[in-house]
Amino acid sequence: MAEEKATAASPIRYRPSLILGGVAAPLALAGYHFFSYAAMPWVCLYQKQPLLWLAAGLCILLAAVGVVAGFIASSEGRGAPEDAPGPQPRGAFMGAIMALFSALLLLILLAQATATIILDACQK
Repeated sequence: MAEEKATAASPIRYRPSLILGGVAAPLALAGYHFFSYAAMPWVCLYQKQPLLWLAAGLCILLAAVGVVAGFIASSEGRGAPEDAPGPQPRGAFMGAIMALFSALLLLILLAQATATIILDACQK
């Protein structure tokens, strides 16, 4: 029985930077869309367009954190126990993929936020 516990597989460890790299940018884009569409009637009624700019800035910041976290996960260079042996562990590869995906979503968010800042959202 004791030998069985010694040979049991170690639990999978998730790195916070890997999770943040994969979750931050999609949440930022979804949050920006939710706020900009849901709050638009109120923003136009009370002429509070700077709130849209603030929301865009916060979401851009969150997406940028996701890009940085993905690059941190890819540059760690050491793998978790569940990674296969090799020069580039799976965690580093996933970190690079998440950083690039987050960068794509950040560019989309920047393009949409630029339109919010330049154009008047309440113009009919």
